[in-house]
Amino acid sequence: MTATGQTGGDARTVRVKFVVNGEPVEAAINPEAPLSAAVQQVLRQSNNTGRPPTDWELRDDRGQLLATDHSFVEHAWLTENNYLYITVRIGVGGAHNLERNLQP
Repeated sequence: MTATGQTGGDARTVRVKFVVNGEPVEAAINPEAPLSAAVQQVLRQSNNTGRPPTDWELRDDRGQLLATDHSFVEHAWLTENNYLYITVRIGVGGAHNLERNLQP
């Protein structure tokens, strides 16, 4: 089924497979809502509430960073068969500090 398809039950939701920090989570999301709403929903559902949603990033199963201000249907290549990965975002300062710590 494509992103514009509809599932049984509520016609305004699609079942999407997410992976949050390596753990699978399936969620019914509104395909017309911004993906940021789905990220918040999945983080709550998976009990990952210790960090604000802005600390997380969303990628597709090809590793492409997805714009969370766009909806599921706006990412036209996505289907319910894709896995979407939610991981903690590494900040620029964190990357800089990591490089510094790796230097002899």
